[in-house]
Amino acid sequence: MIENTHLNLNLYVDFKNFNLKIKALFARWKDADVIDKEFQSNEIKFPRDFCFQTNFERSLDKVKQANTAIFNSIGKSNDITFDFSICKKVDSAALVFLQVMRLELMKDIRRLYRKFHKEEDKNITFIILPSKSAEVNRLLCVTGFMKKADVYTGLVEIDSMLSPINNIGYLKGNKSNSGKSDVKGQFTDRIVKYLDSCLNHHGYEFTGGEIVNMTTAVGEILGNAEDHCKFGQWYISANFSKEAVKKKTDKFVGEMNLTVLNFGDSIYEGYLSTKDKNHVQYNHVNNLVEDIIVKNPGLEFDKEQLFTVAIMQDTISRLRFEDDTRGTGTVTFVKSFLEIGDYKDSEKGYLPIISIISGKTYLILDHNCSPVKKGSIFKVILDKELNKSVSVDTAYLRRLGSKLPGTLIGAKIYFNKEHFDVKYGGES
Repeated sequence: MIENTHLNLNLYVDFKNFNLKIKALFARWKDADVIDKEFQSNEIKFPRDFCFQTNFERSLDKVKQANTAIFNSIGKSNDITFDFSICKKVDSAALVFLQVMRLELMKDIRRLYRKFHKEEDKNITFIILPSKSAEVNRLLCVTGFMKKADVYTGLVEIDSMLSPINNIGYLKGNKSNSGKSDVKGQFTDRIVKYLDSCLNHHGYEFTGGEIVNMTTAVGEILGNAEDHCKFGQWYISANFSKEAVKKKTDKFVGEMNLTVLNFGDSIYEGYLSTKDKNHVQYNHVNNLVEDIIVKNPGLEFDKEQLFTVAIMQDTISRLRFEDDTRGTGTVTFVKSFLEIGDYKDSEKGYLPIISIISGKTYLILDHNCSPVKKGSIFKVILDKELNKSVSVDTAYLRRLGSKLPGTLIGAKIYFNKEHFDVKYGGES
């Protein structure tokens, strides 16, 4: 699949001013740590595992290479190749992050060309080399890199029971104008309606009360994304796939991925920024974290990871000093999505999870480790009576070697009508 992006050039512009603007743009992206200034190729070869959950550092490096290739192609008629041919595993979070980066960078560049150039056309052309795996191509399709018609072309491995259905696109909120136009409210409604449409594929729909609850959950997570974004923009995207079946059956499964992304301070950095005003709560959490570190020499987590888990707790918030109802948004979101999408099939790999990546912290929540699960990672870390070693499963909490410049929250949940019939007594 080839996607053409036209950049309008004029040979008679003031190149000095234009180049200064390009350098300033590059510096801004470099400061955000999403550029690999040493990378020189126009071909990005994605690894066998382009997945934030299992291969975060290398996957993030590939996104930086893609951004750099775009900068290196400014003013040239270049092909930029995204080569997924050896990929056997991807996740929606990594692909959404790559796509948001690409779309935003191209938008910034187009803006400069419109300002300084008028006549001659130059092209940056993106060429997508698909995987030999149907599962990889499915996710490339629902995240906007491929067309449905190309998903099964030339495949070696038909390894997926899921087929791409649709996506909601990439929705962008702007902190500066969201209060005037209620962007959060509009996007919240669109996401809840989209989620409801995914349920419709399985013969179910939200009740009025469920719409209210889900609207609250999505609205609060978007509010958090806006509160923490440093550069003014935040993003949300969702996609849906379902099993391909030859005849109508109640057994087929649907998968929905939802990703919320903002750039700026990590959750931990944001909490530290208000520690003086929020000193009562901060001191309490800090004492707990320091006590854990002292009692567990050699613990593979540092303050950032432990604080991030603590901040995920109900009623813990960097803005608690302003409003004592703050601190419920993320917990509400996690509970709501793990409740509605609680179908799982371990043999097929259908395992619902909520991923939270922020700074150098990677936290995974599922039905074995959630804000309400007794004995989970939350309870272990925040246990005031802790007198023995902390044992935290690194499958749920990881200290990252590279830093995500902001926060990404990804939900992957599954639907199944037979499961709903048992759960809700067969009433749709």
